[in-house]
Amino acid sequence: MSYRQLALAGTVGLLLLTSVTACQQQSQQSPPSGPPQQQQPTAPRAVEVDVRNAQRGNIQASFSYTGDVRAKAQVAVIPRVSARIERVNVDIGSEVRRGDVIAELDRTTLQAQLRQAQGSLQSAQARLEGLQNPRAEDIAIARANLIAAQDRLDKLLNPPATELEALRVAVANAEASLKQAQANYDRIAFEPDAGRRPEAVQLEQATNNYNAAVANLRNRTNPPQQDVDVARQAVVTAEEQLKKALQPATEADLAAQRGAVTSAAASVEVAQINVNEATIRAPIDGIIADRPQPVGATTSTQQAIVTIVSKDVEIVLPVEETRLPDLAVGTPAVINVPAYPGQDIPGTVASIAPTVDQRSRTVSVRVEPVDQDGRLRPGMFAQVRLITRDRQNVLTVPREAVVQRNNQNVVFTVVDGRARQTPVEVGVSDDRNIEIRSGLDQGVPVIISGLNTLRDGDVVTPRRTAPGGGQAPGAPTPGAGTPRPAGSPPAASPTAGTR
Repeated sequence: MSYRQLALAGTVGLLLLTSVTACQQQSQQSPPSGPPQQQQPTAPRAVEVDVRNAQRGNIQASFSYTGDVRAKAQVAVIPRVSARIERVNVDIGSEVRRGDVIAELDRTTLQAQLRQAQGSLQSAQARLEGLQNPRAEDIAIARANLIAAQDRLDKLLNPPATELEALRVAVANAEASLKQAQANYDRIAFEPDAGRRPEAVQLEQATNNYNAAVANLRNRTNPPQQDVDVARQAVVTAEEQLKKALQPATEADLAAQRGAVTSAAASVEVAQINVNEATIRAPIDGIIADRPQPVGATTSTQQAIVTIVSKDVEIVLPVEETRLPDLAVGTPAVINVPAYPGQDIPGTVASIAPTVDQRSRTVSVRVEPVDQDGRLRPGMFAQVRLITRDRQNVLTVPREAVVQRNNQNVVFTVVDGRARQTPVEVGVSDDRNIEIRSGLDQGVPVIISGLNTLRDGDVVTPRRTAPGGGQAPGAPTPGAGTPRPAGSPPAASPTAGTR
């Protein structure tokens, strides 16, 4: 290529480079063609939330259970002897002290039994003395007893003629009365109501009288073998006693009689106890809850005269075995009953059962009221709170203010119109509040609504609520926390101080 051609090519390249540069500068200075730019997005709408200030107060950790109020002691007073009730000194609702006389039973039979036992004892003692020191008087008594027993046997086997004649006359008279009654009944036998007429009653009575008279005569003329055997045994016994009176007693006889004296003395003691038991006394302090038997009724040894319940009451609660580490004897309790709504009755855990029910996995915890003023009565339904921990003057927030985020307890506070997630350490809680041990200061408002969808940094409008719910006096009006326009002065933060 010639020099001229090279010069011409360089001139053309220079012109092209100049043209491209000018085009690039023009493109940078002129606005780009195409559709107009989109406007900036509007600020997100603020979410109205309820807030509550963190505040100090008292909080208790407790477990609630229900149970029935029952008397600590209930005694059915059952007499040890059977006798007629002469007097009852109490009625339902009467208050008694231990040892008070509740009722008196008829002592007539019991005292007779006591005298009989005393007589048997005296006889046994006299017999022992007679064996130890035989006397002529004992021999005379034994002979007299034998004569009397033999005489009874003779009269039984050979009754006197005068007695038999009197019995035969009685049979004749009874037979005549029966015939007359039969004749009177025969006259009305065909009447429809003959069986209910006086003649029928008279005939039945006359028949019974005749049969009894005949039986008496038969028994005397032909006495029952049992009566004869008894009379003969009495004679044998009397003969043996006479022999013993005539002959010196052996050591075996003396030992046996000493045993008889001991037995008779025990009988006297039992009879005396029975007489004393006729006076029914209260075994415990309490109130008469039932008096089933009236005056004049005959008691038995299986039926109560009265039922006494103690004034002291208790409540037994079935508590889960998992709660045992939190409970101890003396743990405070609060008792409420429907009869006294809104009135807390203090109590304490009096005992905890040493075993766990294998079926329900619960343990029986006995709660006793303290200074209940007689308000609790057996049979009442009660709700009991067992207070396991009591925290005084601690920082608290509503329970709904604390949520779990990333396996951590957090609350949401309000800072410059935005929700701020704040980790906290929690402690004791009850049914409304929860203790904040660290992470929050007193007076800081925390959000208590909409926490399921709330995120850190969301724009919020705080709506302060009073402790009982609802908007508190002086709370900021809705919209106070909406985003500020650009260039406007910053809005005041409701509070600060979260940590």
